[in-house]
Amino acid sequence: MARRRLHALATVVFGLWATSYAAAFAEAVDWKDGALGHLSEHIGTHNYQAILHDEIVARELRRLLGDDIDLLHDRLVVHSPIGFSGTCIALHGNAPRKGGGEMAYLSMCPRTGDIAVALAADGHVEVYASTTNYSHLDHGVRQWISHYFFNANGPHGTPDSVQLLTR
Repeated sequence: MARRRLHALATVVFGLWATSYAAAFAEAVDWKDGALGHLSEHIGTHNYQAILHDEIVARELRRLLGDDIDLLHDRLVVHSPIGFSGTCIALHGNAPRKGGGEMAYLSMCPRTGDIAVALAADGHVEVYASTTNYSHLDHGVRQWISHYFFNANGPHGTPDSVQLLTR
C-alpha cells in the first residue's frame, strides 16, 4: 500500500514538473525584438542605408571597422533584399564591377545587439566582431564564409583564409 502511494505521489510530482517544463518552452520567442528590434521592419526591403546609418549600428560599425568602414559600404552597393538568417538580420553584397571579387556580409542580431562583419577579397576573409572565437560567430556569418570561400571545414575550426579581428 505504501509503495502504491509513493508511486502515485511520484507520478503526480513528475506530471507537474513535466507540465511546467513544457510550458516554459511553449512560449514563442520573437527573435526580432530586442536591442536592434527596430531594424526588423527593413527585412525584405533594399533599405540598406536605413540600417547602415542607424545610430546604434553606425556607432558599432565605426568601433569594429575603424578605417575599414568604407570597405563595408563599397561592398554592399550591389545587394539582395535584407534577410533574416537564423536569429539575425543579414545584409550581403558585393562591390560594383568587381565580378564578385570583393564582397561583404553584415549580421545584426536584434535580440542580443551583436553585430559582425565579414569582408572578402582575393579569396581572403576578414571578420570583425566582438568575439574572439570563430565558432561563437553567428551561424549566418560562418555559413556565408563557408558557402563562398571553402568547402565545409567543420563547425569548430577557423579556416586558414579567415582572419578574425576583434575589437
